[in-house]
Amino acid sequence: PTAPLATADEVMAAGEALGIFPNPSGDGPLTLVLPVALRGQVLQVRVLDARGAVVARQLIPATAGSEATLRLVSLARGVYSCEVTAGATRRTVKFVHQ
Repeated sequence: PTAPLATADEVMAAGEALGIFPNPSGDGPLTLVLPVALRGQVLQVRVLDARGAVVARQLIPATAGSEATLRLVSLARGVYSCEVTAGATRRTVKFVHQ
């Protein structure tokens, strides 16, 4: 209970966090940096707006690599959450769309 919490950099280095770039994003595709737990599985992706409404869904085929491409169409400017699920594993990352 007295152990310090891990910093975001430590979590990313350990391969447990989901990353996204470019962030802020533009009109092109986004790249998801996948934690080890999400690699090699079909990914179910949901993009939620600031109110929590689902504004996009995408299935991404299984890849053994550490990156996957996310293609979104016509998002309004704002802050979004990208939720990626594979089996019982779920990770979320926030991004800004300009």
